[in-house]
Amino acid sequence: MDLIAARLRLHKDDLYDLCEFNESWSEKSHYNFLTADWPVDKICFMNPPFSLGSAAIYKGLLEFQKGKNVVLLVKYTSALESAKIKTHSVLTLGCVESLPKPVAFVSNNNAKGTILDQNLVLIYLF
Repeated sequence: MDLIAARLRLHKDDLYDLCEFNESWSEKSHYNFLTADWPVDKICFMNPPFSLGSAAIYKGLLEFQKGKNVVLLVKYTSALESAKIKTHSVLTLGCVESLPKPVAFVSNNNAKGTILDQNLVLIYLF
């Protein structure tokens, strides 16, 4: 999330992580970004599981239409090419930025991070 805050020239506290990694996540007891309304007072950031990339883009567009500011970090091939949503809809509403490879994801359990050599994009909906 530091990468996103730096790119937007914001403090990371201005971002709300909708899909924070949680090993003990349970649909019944934790926040579900696909069904919940997103906060209005922060920029909504999401790095969803790659298998939910299409659903995340669709939900992001719905929340953007409600007036939310949204930043999505998704895998290009799984999210944009296979999405039922047409790519040009995303491009006309926001901005898509490719990230240089590789990208490291640091978590509480792994200080060195997980290195991904994937085609990742940031989608900005403001």
